[in-house]
Amino acid sequence: MLETAVQIDPYAWVFTGPLTIALIQLYFQPPEHPLKRLWRALVEVEAESWERLEWLLGPTGPKITFRYSLHLLWLPVIGLGLGSLASFAAFMGWLPSA
Repeated sequence: MLETAVQIDPYAWVFTGPLTIALIQLYFQPPEHPLKRLWRALVEVEAESWERLEWLLGPTGPKITFRYSLHLLWLPVIGLGLGSLASFAAFMGWLPSA
């Protein structure tokens, strides 16, 4: 029998689906919302850490240039969304499950 390398939890979508929706809703909150302020603080910490890393690498090191906030929000949203879809597909029996 053929063994699959990836085993998908068929009930993970129950958690990851609402979490994905919550992250998308966070993006559309007004700037004065407490969670949006916390999000901006996290983005600032990430930006500062990339700047420090660039400083440690020196002038000959690679230049790190990208929009921190977009990556910090949309990469997890995409990952959670794809994971939710895969989990729901395993729940429906369309993909192999754990």
